[in-house]
Amino acid sequence: MDLSEPKPRVNFKCLQQYVGRRVLLVGAVEQAAPGSVQIRTSDNGNVTIQTTAPPDYSNSEIVEFDVNVTGPNIVQENSHTRLSSGFGAFGVGCILVRVQGDDIDVIILYPHTDMENYEELVKLIHEHGRTILLP
Repeated sequence: MDLSEPKPRVNFKCLQQYVGRRVLLVGAVEQAAPGSVQIRTSDNGNVTIQTTAPPDYSNSEIVEFDVNVTGPNIVQENSHTRLSSGFGAFGVGCILVRVQGDDIDVIILYPHTDMENYEELVKLIHEHGRTILLP
């Protein structure tokens, strides 16, 4: 794994902090057309993704995009991964453990949809766990 240029996971709220950088963005496809796709992010923001290939995903499908951020809500796709059809439904839950010295924080993300859990993960990365979760 190459960590020389990490691709942080972002939501709509923190996307503008990464203009000019490469990031990972998860969202539900709202509308797909040749050359672009509109997604709704985990924090309910709307982002336009500029694409070069015809879209191979359907509306409401959850997709992870590897993108270059070109503006506050416009990004250029490098690649994408279609997430399982179960993503977005109520998940089995998730437990995150954060250790700082002698302190251990346990965060249980349940029962939420996978998108809500993803949003909580993004918040942890950017608000609390930057030094732990991002190189």
